Amino acid sequence: MVTVTVSSKFQVVIPEDVRSKLKLQPEQKVVVIEKETSAGQHASGRNSGVLHAGVYYKAGTLKARLCIEGNRRTREYCQMKGIPLRDNGKVIGVERIA
Repeated sequence: MVTVTVSSKFQVVIPEDVRSKLKLQPEQKVVVIEKETSAGQHASGRNSGVLHAGVYYKAGTLKARLCIEGNRRTREYCQMKGIPLRDNGKVIGVERIA
């Protein structure tokens, strides 16, 4: 991982595989262009912190598979790095059966 400081409050983390796909060399700089006066003023700065389970997507679709894989990888990463992760579970209610 490469961490780029955007401001005193924000940093951008670039995974090595992304760096390599972009063909960035270690000495190259990454520039983040923000339309606002500071970073994180819109949706990207307001992450809900939820790891989605993929239950809202049709089973087997790309969205569902990516959701499940992203969830698994994030949990694995947090465990590997010692980052606390609160698993509150999910309650899904059924209003009517179609």
